[in-house]
Amino acid sequence: MFCPDCAAELDDVAMSEPCPGCGGHRRSANAQAASATARIAVPDARAVAHSHLADGAERIDVQSRQFRSSSHAGPGADRQSFEGRSPRNEEDVSEVCAVLRDALYQDGQEWGAFKVQEDRVNDVDAVAHNDTGRLSVQVARAEQDAWGELGRTGQADRSIAAAGLASAVLRVIENKAQRYPPAQRKVLLLALDAIRAPGYTQRCIVDVIRDQYTEQIAQFGFAAVWLVGPTSELTYRLA
Repeated sequence: MFCPDCAAELDDVAMSEPCPGCGGHRRSANAQAASATARIAVPDARAVAHSHLADGAERIDVQSRQFRSSSHAGPGADRQSFEGRSPRNEEDVSEVCAVLRDALYQDGQEWGAFKVQEDRVNDVDAVAHNDTGRLSVQVARAEQDAWGELGRTGQADRSIAAAGLASAVLRVIENKAQRYPPAQRKVLLLALDAIRAPGYTQRCIVDVIRDQYTEQIAQFGFAAVWLVGPTSELTYRLA
């Protein structure tokens, strides 16, 4: 605070008191600029390598700052390995929906950006809209068993058997179907998250699922079921 007439400093002078320098009652002030900060969440950058080897094997590697997953299906080496930290709660929903949106576009469906639902009404994790309506998505992890060990030790290894992984996918879908009445399943797209477990998206696994379980998956009555890998090219509609 200062006097605009004589420039005397008035910080310690009561508002009811006159300026000690000139007796005036006017006051001016300099307001100090303050800074503001903002925080935004940016998805962790992810690198994906997908190879078909000379011996007929298929290898998929996924890596980010937080985790590394590798799958190898072929002669002499059928395995999945996980390193880093395990996924937490619903943290991968945005990434799953981003990959899913690209895959839906390639399937001829054009949707707006997905919005993650914080309140998760009716277990809907994310919603997108287009000119024809609304798409509600529920995300479930394709891999269920590795995360506990990964959380304890920072590393987990699993054998890949096509029949075993295919039946594991069926169990995840069945467990979700048991949670929701038919009317709710009818309007819900179930997205199976295999971004951190790319072994589920190897072609040999997808072929077994489609050959053996397509009709059974369709009978669960979801609007659609998608297996979502680390890229749209490794994402498949199962029903």
